[in-house]
Amino acid sequence: MSETARNARQVIHSLRGYEARVQEVTRLLDGKHADSDSETAQLQDLIKNLRDDLVTAAQRVSSARVEARLNAVERVFFAPAVIKAAAILTISVSSQPTKSHWLSALTSIRMDVVHRLRQLELMYPDP
Repeated sequence: MSETARNARQVIHSLRGYEARVQEVTRLLDGKHADSDSETAQLQDLIKNLRDDLVTAAQRVSSARVEARLNAVERVFFAPAVIKAAAILTISVSSQPTKSHWLSALTSIRMDVVHRLRQLELMYPDP
């Protein structure tokens, strides 16, 4: 396996992880009109952890010094996905999940991550 293919597999793995986490929160939110306190706390924890991880990943890849060290796959697929996702996910984690814009933000993030992920999967299909 070439170095580029290995890099692609790593990025695919990372993007799939973000996709799965977004889907989990979306699934829990979908169709809900009210939440119990425990459901609200669970959703708030999930979204906070996702947001924090995306912000950390975006910061890690966005400085000029770091950008120069990114491989081509990270630069084209991973960095834009996490930077955009972190920018979209500015919702307040203390807000009521069913009464805020969580679902629309998560849908937007998922669309962008999945778009970049599917492009990469087409170029580097699972062995």
